[in-house]
Amino acid sequence: MDASTAQVLRAKLETLEGIERIVIDESTNSVLLHCLPDSNSSALQVQIDEAIASAGVEPGSVSVQLLTVLNARKRIKFAGADRLVEGGSVRIRIKLEWNGETTVGEAVGESGDLIELRTSAAAALHALERVLDEDLHIKLVGVKQVKAFDAELMVVALYRTGDQPQRLVGSVSAAGDPRRAAAVAVLNALNRILGNYLAVRE
Repeated sequence: MDASTAQVLRAKLETLEGIERIVIDESTNSVLLHCLPDSNSSALQVQIDEAIASAGVEPGSVSVQLLTVLNARKRIKFAGADRLVEGGSVRIRIKLEWNGETTVGEAVGESGDLIELRTSAAAALHALERVLDEDLHIKLVGVKQVKAFDAELMVVALYRTGDQPQRLVGSVSAAGDPRRAAAVAVLNALNRILGNYLAVRE
């Protein structure tokens, strides 16, 4: 997606009711939409698809993520993050809570602010797989802090392999601990997928 197309798409999305903020990453063809919690998800999705098509963007060529959970559902919660320095490397431990139980996932990487964001996201993925006790077949593509509408956001891009490959993007405010933000962004990227897994288990 080039800059002019992104500008046209943004203008069309800004006219839709229920959308608070829009972040378009042209390099990954990703559209992040912060929506009002009381928005009608099915109706809004139809309007978003129409806006994308009218902007001249080929359907399916962009990844669209609604960052607000429109239909309340029991969710896995972030419970904490620990950073342990081990010689020249850093171990990140991410704690998640589900059904009153805490599960820990770990990842090890080199020290450095940007590298540790990726390590934190990887630890969050590991913790999720331990909660679900299965391989989600999800790869971490990247972690990036971006500025939109005078707000700093932490954005995580994931890729789900398998019979139906899927790009997933999650975002959260980057205020506070950036390692926490990277982990929570992973949870936000996987809200829909995790909801389906957990609904089956309940």
